[in-house]
Amino acid sequence: SAGPVVRHASINDIIRRALASAGVPAVLVPNGLVRNEGKKPDSMSLLPWKMGRPLVWDATCVDTLAPSHLLSTAACAGAATCAVEKRRKYSNLVGNNCFEPFGVDTLGPWGPGAYTVFKEIARKLIYSTRDQKAVTV
Repeated sequence: SAGPVVRHASINDIIRRALASAGVPAVLVPNGLVRNEGKKPDSMSLLPWKMGRPLVWDATCVDTLAPSHLLSTAACAGAATCAVEKRRKYSNLVGNNCFEPFGVDTLGPWGPGAYTVFKEIARKLIYSTRDQKAVTV
């Protein structure tokens, strides 16, 4: 089904647009960045994110109710999300980039990387708009 592909593209587009609103342009599927097995990360900011390094992220939306995740998700909300955040797969990109996996769950929970990116985008959006109400949770 097209569901996972559509969810994945939508997440990346939302992150990219949120960054643009905060004054941080980003490019989807950046050229020149390749992880260990030859695949590219989903996106990269075009301006420095932290410590002079651009933000690079890989988004994943896991289906909470998939048979392969039911055992862990029945015991702990968000368990599947934490499991799919792919930090190790991008270890070769960390030196020159600020890599964050962005894992979300179809039923709501966010992984730690997704929450970290969201908080930082919110901070930058509030700073760029000078509006404390620019972000509501």
